[in-house]
Amino acid sequence: MADHPTTLDVPPLPLRGIHVWQFGLYEAAVSSVRLEREEMERALRLRNEFDRRSFLAGRRALRLLLAAYLDTSASAVHFVRRPCPVCGLAHGKPELAPPHEGMFFNASRCQRHLLIAVSASSEVGVDLELLGRLPDLRQLAPLVASRRENAGGLPGWPNDRSVLRLWTRKEAAVKAAGSGLTLEVTSFSASDDSGDGWYSTDGTLCGYRVYDLPLPQPLVGSVAVPGVAQPVTVFDGRRALAAR
Repeated sequence: MADHPTTLDVPPLPLRGIHVWQFGLYEAAVSSVRLEREEMERALRLRNEFDRRSFLAGRRALRLLLAAYLDTSASAVHFVRRPCPVCGLAHGKPELAPPHEGMFFNASRCQRHLLIAVSASSEVGVDLELLGRLPDLRQLAPLVASRRENAGGLPGWPNDRSVLRLWTRKEAAVKAAGSGLTLEVTSFSASDDSGDGWYSTDGTLCGYRVYDLPLPQPLVGSVAVPGVAQPVTVFDGRRALAAR
């Protein structure tokens, strides 16, 4: 790998397999990474100071990580947005701009935590939530589960952890599909155990493989890919940042 002082030390990305990185959102750790004007303007539109700082730290960590996989500098990483599935304007799912458009990624922030999923061969979606952040998630069960899942498709349903787990699975699948707010999470199920991850089934979003991520409590996270099973490896981004 070439010597780019602002990147991280990452393992090779396999053709079939998903790498998921967990970071803590501490802006000082990545403050040397310069962002583009559009990213700074987007941060300024956020009203809350914590949200602005988290967004900036997250984008810098994302640039560092993608630059490491692409063997380039963080400033050479550029993004474009796909057309929105509703209006057609360019504010849909972000992706890498040419000449790096062959690699796929997705990110999710929650409080001071960040997950970034990277794939060399397929679309990917990731979602991260914090157990205990919202009180009594059982009230949200009808807004998360399909009709079949509400009828008892999950162990202990509904309790806070099972509701949040199902939510992250469905959000990851929706993000992998690039459907955004156009798809109701109650319109499909994500609780069918395939023996290697969970399948999204019996509704508007079928055929996605969803994996529950082994994260320390109280974090709950999932990653989703279309099609066949793929190995998922989780890495500690905080340790990688500390080693820079």
